[in-house]
Amino acid sequence: MSAALFCASAGSYEGSIFGWEVKPVADSKDDGEIEDLEASLAFGFHTSVGAIRAIANSGSGRYLVVGGTDEVIRVFNMVTKKSAGELSATHTGTITCLQFYEDSFLLSGSEDNNICIWRIQDWECLHILGGHKDIIHDLSIHPSGKLAISVSKDNTMKLWNLVEGRMAFTRRLKGAADQVLWNSTGDFYLLVVRDEVQVYQASTNECVNKIKCNSRVNRACFAPPGQEGGYCIISVCDNKSFIVFDSSKNLGDATKSFKMITLPDTAGRPKSVKYVQGSDGKGYAVIITSSGAMMALDDGIFQSDTDFDDVFCASFSLDIEPRLTCLTAWNPAAKMTKNNYKTKGSQKRKAGLGAAVECEDDIIVDDDDEEEEEEEEEEKGKKKGKKGKAKAVKAQEEPVKKSKKAKGSEKKKESERKKVSFGGQTSVVKMVNKKKKH
Repeated sequence: MSAALFCASAGSYEGSIFGWEVKPVADSKDDGEIEDLEASLAFGFHTSVGAIRAIANSGSGRYLVVGGTDEVIRVFNMVTKKSAGELSATHTGTITCLQFYEDSFLLSGSEDNNICIWRIQDWECLHILGGHKDIIHDLSIHPSGKLAISVSKDNTMKLWNLVEGRMAFTRRLKGAADQVLWNSTGDFYLLVVRDEVQVYQASTNECVNKIKCNSRVNRACFAPPGQEGGYCIISVCDNKSFIVFDSSKNLGDATKSFKMITLPDTAGRPKSVKYVQGSDGKGYAVIITSSGAMMALDDGIFQSDTDFDDVFCASFSLDIEPRLTCLTAWNPAAKMTKNNYKTKGSQKRKAGLGAAVECEDDIIVDDDDEEEEEEEEEEKGKKKGKKGKAKAVKAQEEPVKKSKKAKGSEKKKESERKKVSFGGQTSVVKMVNKKKKH
C-alpha cells in the first residue's frame, strides 16, 4: 500500500470534520509508473454543536485543532487518531482563526477581540494579546516565530512582538481585511479585502501590488515563486474561479500577470485553498467547496496554457454534501526542521511566544539582537571593572583588619542569603504548579 503524498482536513458548518489522504495509483502495467492520484476519506465525524470556523495542523502534522461557534478549541492527535482534549474557558466568543508555530506554540483568535498564545507541551495558555476593538478575522505568524499580524473587523491590522508579548504597530485599513498571511520566507505578506488581494513587502511595509478579482475572494495562499525575490499567489473566488498570480511570469495577461481557471459547473463555491508540497516533491493546490467536495490540482496551474482538465488530479465528494468552511493540508512525511535562523540557548524568555518556556527550546534571535546583547554585556563589564577599581583604591586608603572568625561568619551569612533566595524561588514554582493542578 503506497504512502500518502499529502493529507487534508476540513471543518463544516454542521460541526463535523473530515480528513482525506491523496495517494499515487500505479497503472495496470507492472512498470511501477504512476498513472494517476486517488483521494480517499481517512476520517469523518461530528465534533461540535456549532459551526467550525477555523482549523490548523502543527508543523509535523502531529496535532490537528479546530474551533468554532461553541467557543472551544478541540485538539486531536493525528498519530493515534484520538482526541487530545479541549481548550476552553479562555475565549468568550467564536473561534475565528488558529495557527501553529511548528510543534511548539498555537495562536488562536476570537470574536472576543483577543489572541491567546498556547504552549503545545502542556496546552497552557501563556499570554493573551488584547488591543483590537472588534472581532478578529485572521492572524498569521512570521516564519521566525518572533512576529505575528492580525486583522480585525475594526478596520485595523496589528503587528505583534511575540518575544515581548506586546503590540508593535497598528495600521488603519480602508475596510476590514478578511485574511492575512505571511509567505514562507517572511519577505511578503498579503491581505484579502473583499474582491482584492493586496501584497505588501515586509522590509518597507508598502503595498507592492493589488490583484483585483471580479468577485469576492474567499481565501488566498502563497505558493513557491518562479524566481527568487518574487511571489506567487493562489486565490479562490465566489464566482467559482481559481486565480493564479506569479510576479515573475507572464501567465497570459501582460498587464496583470495572472491566469484564471474556472471550476466545473457541478462544483460548489470554492471556500478555501491551500498549497502543499507532497512527499513526491511536487506541489499541489487543494480546494474545498460549499457542496462537500475536496479537489487537488497539480503544479501545471503555473503554466499559461493549461485549463482545469489539464491540472485536475484527484477529488473526493461527500454524499451528505456538508457545507465545508475551512481547510488545512500537510505532508505526513515531513519532519520538524529548524528555520534558517540563529538560535541562542539557555536564555529566559520575556512575555510572549518565545517567552513561554523559560528552560526549554532555544529562542530565535537575529544578528542585531546578538550584537546588542554583546554590547550590553561589554558595557556592564566596563561598569563592573570601574566599580571594582574604585573599591580597591578605597580599600587601600582605609585598610580594615578582619579576623578569621569574622570572615567565616560573613561567608556563612552570605551562604544563608543565597539559600534563602534560591529556596524562595523554588517555593514559588511549587505554588504555581499546585495552582495549575487545581
